[in-house]
Amino acid sequence: VTTSQSSLIGTVLFNFAFTSALPSWVNEKKSDVPVGVTFWTTMSFVVVLYSLVGIIGGMAYSPFYDTNENLFSKLNASGSRIGQITVAAYPMLQNV
Repeated sequence: VTTSQSSLIGTVLFNFAFTSALPSWVNEKKSDVPVGVTFWTTMSFVVVLYSLVGIIGGMAYSPFYDTNENLFSKLNASGSRIGQITVAAYPMLQNV
């Protein structure tokens, strides 16, 4: 699809920042809550949700896979105030 995926590494690692919160959650959970089932159910939900948002968002614009743009750069450049607010709000909501 593209010639280089190196720009995705930081994004992927940042999106999976649960590694810092997981030990705290495991220490506070009740003993009858299964860690594996809870973890994989949550991860499956997140992967499906991220995929749907990415696919539907990507389908909203003409193909730009041969450029350096991503969905956020398209939303910022669109001139839509809601698109710009979405791009600004995403990192903040990601950390809530």
